[in-house]
Parts: sequence; structure tokens; C-alpha cells
Amino acid sequence: MPPRAPDHRRARLLVPLLVVLLAFLSLTAFVYLPNTDCADPVCVRQRYSVFLEVDAFAQVEPIAFELETAEGEVSLASVLSAGGVEVLTAIDQMDLPYDPAAGRLDRADLYQYSRTWRNRTPPQDADAQLYALLAPGIVSDTGENLFGLMFDYEGREGFAVAPQQIVRAFAQHEAEYIPLLQLRTFIHEMLHALNRRHLDAAQMPDGRLTIEAPTKCIADVQRSAWRLLEPPLLALSPSTIRFFQSADRASVLPGVGHSPFELR
Repeated sequence: MPPRAPDHRRARLLVPLLVVLLAFLSLTAFVYLPNTDCADPVCVRQRYSVFLEVDAFAQVEPIAFELETAEGEVSLASVLSAGGVEVLTAIDQMDLPYDPAAGRLDRADLYQYSRTWRNRTPPQDADAQLYALLAPGIVSDTGENLFGLMFDYEGREGFAVAPQQIVRAFAQHEAEYIPLLQLRTFIHEMLHALNRRHLDAAQMPDGRLTIEAPTKCIADVQRSAWRLLEPPLLALSPSTIRFFQSADRASVLPGVGHSPFELR
């Protein structure tokens, strides 16, 4: 029988193994455990990856998902990544059929279009999928013209934006901000699909409201012409960042079986 290694030799062999094990456990905790104290982009970890299919009707001009502003470049991807959500965008069909005589689309119309035209398979590494429509006109359940609407409350998987309605509303006084307002509306509705509500908005140190606030909170309308009360801020509120960093998957991610959208 060979002689046993002295205890101090075995101890020296165990030390590197313990170091590797502790490093692995620390990395696992960093990646997977909720970061309940983080409410600022500087401490954000990427927690979720969401696949987004975008379709548009033939009469609707596509909107820009990346823009240059006085404060630098802003995009759909950068705004959501500031909260820890990666967005994988697939621009799909840009010519969906639409008869103008049918008028504005309501929640039921949009839901039927989503069932008919949604067809992209998400990549395997996506945690959830969403479907977005660029529509010629959207109307609420009470007949009000809308800039955007999440039409799937149960699964939170479908939302729509009416870019031309934004043009009609802001062209007279705020034409330079129209692309930014279109992108803001798109992200605002996407945040609803990720279970965020208007009351989750915050007023930032410069006095502006974050993107969870509806457009009517940053604008004033007179005789159907809208004026901005402040330049649009494309930033998430601290409470939304904390929610994305700490909440469980079913509360954040859309999908059948996950928590439905609830009005507060």
C-alpha cells in the first residue's frame, strides 16, 4: 500500500478547488439571483431576453428604432437594456392588408390580426416573445383615438402603435419630435407588455417624466393640436429598473400562464 499523503499536502490540494468552487458560486449568484437593491442602470444585470416580431400595414411608414438626439443615441434596445432586458427585434411583414373603409382598429381587430399574421419563431435563447403591430389608426374601447395600445391583457403578448396618429397630433407644433415620440410610444406600450403601468413613472431630477407616463402627461392638447410640455425623456423609472432586476419571471415576462396585466 502506497504511503498516505501528509495532511498538509491534502490541504494544499484542496485550497485551489475551494477557490474555484467559491468563484463558481459567486458567478452563479451574480447571474441568477435577483438584484433587489438595483434601481439605476449602473448596477443593472441582464436578466431576460425578449424576442419581438414587428409587422406593419401597407399604408403605414415604419418607425425608427434608433435615433440621434441632443443627449446622444437612443434606441429601443438601449432603453430596455438599461433595465436588464435584452430585445431581439425581427422586422417581418411591412404590407399587411387593410381596407381604409374599415376605419380605425380596436382591441378585437388587433387581436385577430395577431392571430393571423404572427408567424416568426423565436430563437432558442429567448425567454419570451412579443408581437407588435404598426397600425394606421387605433381606437379605444370608448371610441377615443389612441397613439398606442396593448391589446392582449391576458398573455401580455401583443401591442400596437399608430405612428400616423402621432404625426397628425404633433405635426403643427412639434414636428421635430415626431420620430422620438413614435419611439417613445412604442417602448411605452412594450413596457405594458412587461407588466409596467402608468403609476410606475417617476419625475427625474431634471423635472421630466420617465417613459411609463402616457404622452398626455407630457403634452397639452388644444383643438386637436398637441404641444409638448417637456422634451420627451426615453428613460426607465427607478421602480421599473428595480422591478426588472428583482421580480420573478412570471411577473415580468409575457406569455400564457404568466401573471396577466392588472390595472391599478
